[in-house]
Amino acid sequence: MIHLKKAALALAVASSITLVGCNNSGAYIPTSGESAGSETVAGAAVKGVLKNANVTVYELDNSGTRIRSFESVTTDANGEYEVALSDAYEGGLLEVEVTAVPGQTKMVCDASGCAKDGISFGDEIEVPANFVLSSIAKKDAGSDKISAPVTAWTTMAANRAKAKASAAGGLDKSLAEANFKVQQLVGFDPSKVAAKDAADPAKLGSASSEEQQAAVMNAVVAELIFSGGSADVATKLESFTKSIENDDIFGDAIDDGFSVAEFAAAGEQTLSVVQVPDSTAASKLQKQQEVFSDPANAGGVSTPEYNPDLVVGDNATQAEKIESFKNFVATVRAWATSIEDLDTAQLGEVVDVETIQTVFSEGPVTSLKLAQEIVNQSLDQVTLTPTEMGELLDTGNTKQISMLDNGVEVGSAVLSVTDENGVKINVVGQMTGEAHTNFLPFNLTIKTNLPVSAFDLTTETIKSLLASSEVVISGAVENGSGQAIARLNDVTARLQLANALSAGTEGFVTDDQVIQAFVGASLSGNVELFAETGESFSGNVEAQVTKLAKNRFALNDVPVSIRKLRVAGTFTAAQGETFDASATLNVNNASEFDTLAWLDYSEDDRWVNEPIDGSAVLDVFGTGESDIINPFVDINVYEYEGERSGYLWAGGFVADGTEKQYWPYYESETGVGSVISQDIVANLAESISPIMMETWTEANGLEYISVDIADALSAGNLDIHWSGPNPEFPENWTGLSIDTAQVPVEYQNIEAYVSMLTEDGGEISASLSLDGTFNIFITGGNVNDDVIAALNSSFAISEATWRQFNVSSYDGSASGAFVRPATVELYNECLANPEQLLAVLGESDRLDWQSGDVACAETTLSWDYFDEQLDGPAIAAADELVRSTLVGRYGSDLVSQLTLNDYYLSASENNDWSYLSAGIEFPNLESETSFIDASLTLSATARNIPDMPEAKVTVTANRNSFLGGQLFATLKYDQGQYEIEVSSDNLDQPTEINGRFYDAYGKELVLKANFNAEGDFSGLSGDAFVNGEDIGDVTLRNGIPLLTYPNGDTTEFESLF
Repeated sequence: MIHLKKAALALAVASSITLVGCNNSGAYIPTSGESAGSETVAGAAVKGVLKNANVTVYELDNSGTRIRSFESVTTDANGEYEVALSDAYEGGLLEVEVTAVPGQTKMVCDASGCAKDGISFGDEIEVPANFVLSSIAKKDAGSDKISAPVTAWTTMAANRAKAKASAAGGLDKSLAEANFKVQQLVGFDPSKVAAKDAADPAKLGSASSEEQQAAVMNAVVAELIFSGGSADVATKLESFTKSIENDDIFGDAIDDGFSVAEFAAAGEQTLSVVQVPDSTAASKLQKQQEVFSDPANAGGVSTPEYNPDLVVGDNATQAEKIESFKNFVATVRAWATSIEDLDTAQLGEVVDVETIQTVFSEGPVTSLKLAQEIVNQSLDQVTLTPTEMGELLDTGNTKQISMLDNGVEVGSAVLSVTDENGVKINVVGQMTGEAHTNFLPFNLTIKTNLPVSAFDLTTETIKSLLASSEVVISGAVENGSGQAIARLNDVTARLQLANALSAGTEGFVTDDQVIQAFVGASLSGNVELFAETGESFSGNVEAQVTKLAKNRFALNDVPVSIRKLRVAGTFTAAQGETFDASATLNVNNASEFDTLAWLDYSEDDRWVNEPIDGSAVLDVFGTGESDIINPFVDINVYEYEGERSGYLWAGGFVADGTEKQYWPYYESETGVGSVISQDIVANLAESISPIMMETWTEANGLEYISVDIADALSAGNLDIHWSGPNPEFPENWTGLSIDTAQVPVEYQNIEAYVSMLTEDGGEISASLSLDGTFNIFITGGNVNDDVIAALNSSFAISEATWRQFNVSSYDGSASGAFVRPATVELYNECLANPEQLLAVLGESDRLDWQSGDVACAETTLSWDYFDEQLDGPAIAAADELVRSTLVGRYGSDLVSQLTLNDYYLSASENNDWSYLSAGIEFPNLESETSFIDASLTLSATARNIPDMPEAKVTVTANRNSFLGGQLFATLKYDQGQYEIEVSSDNLDQPTEINGRFYDAYGKELVLKANFNAEGDFSGLSGDAFVNGEDIGDVTLRNGIPLLTYPNGDTTEFESLF
């Protein structure tokens, strides 16, 4: 079983799937004329469904010549027909031709191209008179009913079969080859799969997976041929059905009248209109779509060579069928062995993953995101300041703008605006980063289809919005050395609204209007990315979003969801080697499942910051003490040694009478320094009489002069330094020092000094200098009381005990220090006028970042708290508070499923300062009833697989249930094409895995692997089919998987792997 699993996995990575069809049935329509035989030919004519169309059946000889016809009939309301063949029928190939009856034949519109001029998708339309479809069918042995669906694809096969009949040695041989070629293009056998109505959801929903696939591929043809209007529909159809008539290239724009890119676009449009109910069919359609969209097929899709030696004919014996199937199994086994034997180095060469990873690494992708941000900010400039933009349009001037990152300038640009059938913006600049060290020049052009009239240049609003708005972006972001890191070439972003919008009562188009009218948006264009190490990518990117009709979790503000993402192009390795690769994600239920939220949040760890209701936290964890002002609780929950732990800090502010120290500082603009200086000098003048100072001159010798202190200090700015008594430092000097650099004229040019005692027991030292400076020191006596009196008269701070005060002559600022008890009275006084009291206390800057009550509490009261370890119940209570906080952001359903990691919450009565910072882990956002129904298709050129040089690998992983899905893989190389399909209803813990290996010639190996409850392999069974006939079985004997083939009286055996 180990080898089976490895081989299956290897093939799953290197292979994909092409479907084979089944028979059709139709309603009986009686005929007249010739004697009816027992054989009938039946089917349905669909392009879409053709009603009342003429159906004529011809018998052909082996050269393709019509040798007889049978009576014509018309199709019914379902496009079905049945013709009874006459006795003249000789058993040859039959050609069914469907033509339009002028004025009678109608076609169901199953393309957006025909849905116009009052005609809706699914309505009936007239069919041009020269409209022709055909099919060539053969009679199966043992059956009287011949199935012959008639579509554009059967017409394509019929045209080729006739054209190649002579060279192939007969129509029977060329028909087999033609059906093979068309089958490889569409992924099913159009000659066998019934054609259904793609425009009728009920009929499409009841159809089989292959019938749904056929219906959509028929609708794609309609989308293509109606794209140019109905006048040339018949001509386009004829050109389409003859596209591979004489060559093997489908979609050659020169020879076929259409390009494969146009066909791919038609397919994309069809898949956006037709909802395919069966996810398997949807995935197979996407896989085929990947082929048509592949840049390597830009010149047309090359159909693989047909090998008649691999065909098992209708008349083959059982032995021939067994031999053919054994050869098929041998090929599968050889591939599995080749891939299984690849070593690590060889696997790395199969697809150059390293080059892909390097190209999409941080540098190029960051540059791409940078270009997006530049576009966003440039558009903001235009839409948010239309008056200014109007001036630029009129004058041709430019505008210098700053490029911002979270409000921080990280670059600059010059923006210009022109009107070129829509507003066109050119922005040239450079990103320097916050540190202004990185230099990334950019030059981008943004072309829109918004007319200047959409901007109301008076009210500065966008007053109208087109139903289809378009922005085309071109330009590059460079690395500073002249080399591009990312280049955008006409990358087009489109916004599709249900209708054009105009300003409402608000005077402008609102966000709600846009959201209500939103239909979808898309991004497409050519992008080039360049890595510093030499790797590069050049190709197309495509993204589509659709409106989210319902949403399980409201995680995004804008209700949109990703419908498709695609990257396809050419990768170049550093050594110059190139290869093509692509990746496509299609979400089938995008309107019902939020893919953006799933990509962003599902099983994601992240930190969130949220405001929290502080009172709710205090109710649970607060101290409950009534005398606490502005109580707080801080909680930290974390993991420690594998266990959840928590810690709590709680407390608040109390008026406990303890001394609080203040160190106020007052700017000169407050005038505090000037007022205090005047008060201190005035108090000194009252308590100290003029002093006699000693002076000495050569003429007079020692003399005494009288100096009035108030006069001496009146002329210039003062430096005042006062230190009062401090019980903590009783040994420190106390007293007052005043200096002035400029004395009045009468005291100038005098040098004098005095040291004396005052009447109140103080000591004065004063000096007068020739340069006009005056200094006085006063200690003891009443000086401290005088200064304190001056301070108290200027500052209304009750119970303040001043320790020091200073005034600077340099700038007039003042500073001081005092203590006062923490009291409720001062707190309330502060609450009454926080700006005034906090300014006096030197704490006014707190109001820049704190509320008034918090600032007053911290300034006037004492801080008291306790801390403790939290136990399990306390942590659970904290968890519940966190979850209740997150409900407003994520909703109760999602919050109940979040995993809480480490978090920190801080709560107080003031919710402005109550917040939560939490690490959370989101659950899987999918459930059994709500999951992403999607397919992911990867395609690349696989190099160096032994015996398969330059093999093309396409893998589609299809998710159609919560745990189950399928894997389809195709491997094409010069020797052929082979497929694998693997499916299970539970890929995580499967009880059963189904697998199919098959080729395009009717060989199919079906396997079923079983697993027990522990997930161990417990059994294997299966069947071998050739052209739908069961010719063998897969059994497990002694742990060895065997193929058994009954052949008459004997049974042949071979090992499966």
